[in-house]
Amino acid sequence: GPEWQPSAPMNVAREYLASAVGADGRIYAMGGHDEDGTVFASAELFDPCGTKTWTPIPPMPRARTKFAAATGPDGRIYVIGGRDAVFGTPLASVEVYDPTAGSWSEAAPLALPRSELAATTGPDGRIYAIGGVNGGGVTGFVEAFNVTTGQWEMVAPLTWPRSNHGATTGTDGRIYVTGGLTPSGNGLPVVTMETYTAGAAGTPGTWQPSRPFPIQPSDLGLLTGPDGLIYAIGGLDPLSSRNTLRSVSAYDPLTATWTAFTEPMVDRRSQHAAVTARDGRIYAIGGTDDAHFSDNPVVTDFAVPLASTESALVGPNNCPALPPVADFNGDRSADIAVFRPANGVSFFRGQIPEAIAWGAEGDIPVPRDYNGDKQSDLGVFRPSDGVWYLRGQTPDAVGWGTEGDIPVPADYDGDHKTDVAVFRPSSGTWYIRQSATNTDVAFNYGASGDVPVPADYDGDRKADIAVFRPANGVWYLRGQSPDATVYGAQGDIPVPADYDGDGDGDIAVFRPSNGVLFLRNQVPDAIAYGAEGDIPVPADYDGDGIADLTVFRPSNGVWYLENGQAIAWGAAGDVPLSVPPAIRMAYFGA
Repeated sequence: GPEWQPSAPMNVAREYLASAVGADGRIYAMGGHDEDGTVFASAELFDPCGTKTWTPIPPMPRARTKFAAATGPDGRIYVIGGRDAVFGTPLASVEVYDPTAGSWSEAAPLALPRSELAATTGPDGRIYAIGGVNGGGVTGFVEAFNVTTGQWEMVAPLTWPRSNHGATTGTDGRIYVTGGLTPSGNGLPVVTMETYTAGAAGTPGTWQPSRPFPIQPSDLGLLTGPDGLIYAIGGLDPLSSRNTLRSVSAYDPLTATWTAFTEPMVDRRSQHAAVTARDGRIYAIGGTDDAHFSDNPVVTDFAVPLASTESALVGPNNCPALPPVADFNGDRSADIAVFRPANGVSFFRGQIPEAIAWGAEGDIPVPRDYNGDKQSDLGVFRPSDGVWYLRGQTPDAVGWGTEGDIPVPADYDGDHKTDVAVFRPSSGTWYIRQSATNTDVAFNYGASGDVPVPADYDGDRKADIAVFRPANGVWYLRGQSPDATVYGAQGDIPVPADYDGDGDGDIAVFRPSNGVLFLRNQVPDAIAYGAEGDIPVPADYDGDGIADLTVFRPSNGVWYLENGQAIAWGAAGDVPLSVPPAIRMAYFGA
């Protein structure tokens, strides 16, 4: 089964919260209550493709707990029903968060006020509010919200009324509901899973029984993974003194079977939220690990909530990858381009214009995406004064570095913008100006003679600090396990890139003496490509997410690509813009 790992905790410990993933790919967690029964209006977001930390956002207009949330087809987050006090009257209120505007507004209320309900966005684009508790007890009512008309409509009710259950929309277009408690109020589970198939336009949908979940907990997390499986995560086991569970099971709609995984969550968890994020991971958020639970308003010692979150990888990482180096037109593929040091002109094959003057003799080209628009910007680093000149940026001149520093631009903070950074060989220090927070950081990592080789080695969409030591062929990767890897020999050129398309930077070296590329943990692991004197320029030139074996031959200005193409673009002395500046300076002269 999937291996669960802790993620960054929320800023606020909360149980009976609700969560949803916005169209921006970020996870939103809202509301809930604490061990004193204080109900929260606060909300926060987690960026699984960026900072991987929780950040507060504007609070909901109304505090609520025991509610549901779903993302509409309009990209907005809908929070539905619940209670504004732990034992308060169920709410009909619906509020909407617009991630683009960063603000809340009201939407049409439910026809039937409810708490302890579930919600999901159906295949028809409507948001379904399913079951729950109203003034008359547990209900099977289901309402569907049309974001175009802004109205709720009653649809076919559940066959088995339930509260404290889970709901999710499968990749087969059906809505799955499982778990929860019966209307009797005695804590007995609902033993049947049921699925909803939306009707064609103008016809009602129908609920059908499905293979029951063997445990049938209440207060579980239910979600559809990127692998198409329906995951049931944690919850309260009503048949075992309401114990809080760590267990994780998955339902396969293709085989109609449940599988109980042997790898449980890190924490016991119920009354939590669970979502699928674009990084291929499923997340369990907040809740409580306390087996104690009370529905009795006379009892005031509530369970202690969790701030912790955890996640498990169950599918491909679909976070936006770091932009290819030298992608000047934003088509997600590297462009063939050269910089002419003699006059500071860059030449772009197939671009309009194809020649742009930016820089002067002695400047080091540092093209990267500095503003987050997903295309590379022209830039040069002037070693004589340590100034970065960035075309079209504000400001377009940034003093960062001194003579002798090596420019190492990369996205170190995960905000999808390149950070201005230098490596100082004399002290082995990295100086990074983080664009996400506009703060400056420094790290000692490396020694004189090391070659800086920043890349995203762990697939978290942030560049990692790393150096290659030519004297012994050892790669040192800060914060990685292992942090030292022997791969290469004296005279080899480090060429890290994503050679297999898995989103991670792979360790590799090019041996100039025989033109062989050695790829660690790849099959094959040695490929003859190039000749003595060639400059290795691996990059994703065809937009398939995989670095292509490519060399530039300075003697004739020809690029030799993996697909067999030979493209003449450049002249003797030109610098290919897809070669990292640190590699060029270390092996091919400043």
